[in-house]
Amino acid sequence: MTAIDRRVQSRREEFLAELLEAALVAIARHEVHGPSIDIEIHLWQRLETALDRLASDPVTGWEHRLAVLTRATYEVALEQGIIGPFLELELALWTELRQVVRNNRFLPDRRRQVERRAGNQAHLSQILAIR
Repeated sequence: MTAIDRRVQSRREEFLAELLEAALVAIARHEVHGPSIDIEIHLWQRLETALDRLASDPVTGWEHRLAVLTRATYEVALEQGIIGPFLELELALWTELRQVVRNNRFLPDRRRQVERRAGNQAHLSQILAIR
């Protein structure tokens, strides 16, 4: 593994950890049942699987990627059991994960979207492709 490969792998793990933290924030605000460590482990596994799937997915739009990540975390919450409106939890997960994506420059501001689009998608594709 080259230094660049290690750097990309490290960045992928950091991205995964940030996604996990964001999902936990959203889940903490809603009544999701189960031990927190179980929820955390299941979220990590699902997010990692989602990233692996996205790496081989021909659809490259950020909306699709964000939807896949949101769905993965939402499914964990549903499996654990929740009290309260399902849609509020799904929207909270989407909002938190979107912020991570935006902070990682995978979802640029609209005013910069055109000029950064190609570079951001290439960067995200590199992170998603490393396993």
